Amino acid sequence: MMLKVFVLECLFVAVVICKADIDAEDFLTSFGYLNRNAFNGVSVTDAIKDYQSFNNLKVTGVVDANTKAEMAKPRCGNPDRHGYNGYSKWTKTTLTYSFRNKCEDLSDGAVRQTIREAFKVWSDVTHLAFTETSGKGDITIGFHHNSHGDNSPFDGPGRVLAHAYFPPEGRLCFDEGERWVIKTTGTDLFEIAVHEIGHILGLEHSNIQGTIMYPSYSGYRPNLQLHYDDRRRIQQMYGVKTGTGTGTGTGTGTGTGTGTGTGTGTGTGSCLDKVVDCSKNLAYCRSPPQWHDYMKVSCAKSCKFC
Repeated sequence: MMLKVFVLECLFVAVVICKADIDAEDFLTSFGYLNRNAFNGVSVTDAIKDYQSFNNLKVTGVVDANTKAEMAKPRCGNPDRHGYNGYSKWTKTTLTYSFRNKCEDLSDGAVRQTIREAFKVWSDVTHLAFTETSGKGDITIGFHHNSHGDNSPFDGPGRVLAHAYFPPEGRLCFDEGERWVIKTTGTDLFEIAVHEIGHILGLEHSNIQGTIMYPSYSGYRPNLQLHYDDRRRIQQMYGVKTGTGTGTGTGTGTGTGTGTGTGTGTGTGSCLDKVVDCSKNLAYCRSPPQWHDYMKVSCAKSCKFC
């Protein structure tokens, strides 16, 4: 009798584990970690390890509690891993955008203003410029329930919030099943739009927590700004937004004896910081080459490169 109970308990546990594994496999497949065409036990384990490594979790190869918690977070629908190397980018710097429909939760004016501000986050640091058009833009924006014509149906509240397509596709889709808000606690349209526009411009997900391009959404962040990694990557693709500056100076001098002297001088301010927060990130001045090169261009004065 005890043997039968033991067998039943084992069967029950096996069913529970199997169901959990299937859910994890679906997740890993959806976000680019697992290729079902090459499915085997090793592939699943390696996929879990890859996901854990990308998301800064302890790498165990097992879907443990921390891994499940990370998988349960709301996030972007774009894969973290793609089946190709390299990236695509726009071949022009002036882009138009248009709306396919309206958001059910928010006024049309509020949505348009928010999207305009989201584009500005990227145009402020690059040579890119964005203009809304009444016709079909290079970039199209829509709010959709479930299936919406791109073979990537939304799943209702939670999990996938939005997805977007790399250049030159230019399609951005928000899940209308979410309860959208603007710059307050909840699912913030502004932050999600900034993230998805990053994809529209050609950026893939980042594994650096705190970046705009990190795949999961941890909640509303007041005073949202691009992380240095976001800025470095987008400027590698589209260049640094340049500015101009001038400087003037006057000086006088006197001395005892038989003479006095005065002098004036003017000059152009060629040694400038091109971003506002250089002083907060001086540690990056002497970092590995990718950061050193970025800081040399963007924070020449603060890093004392000139």
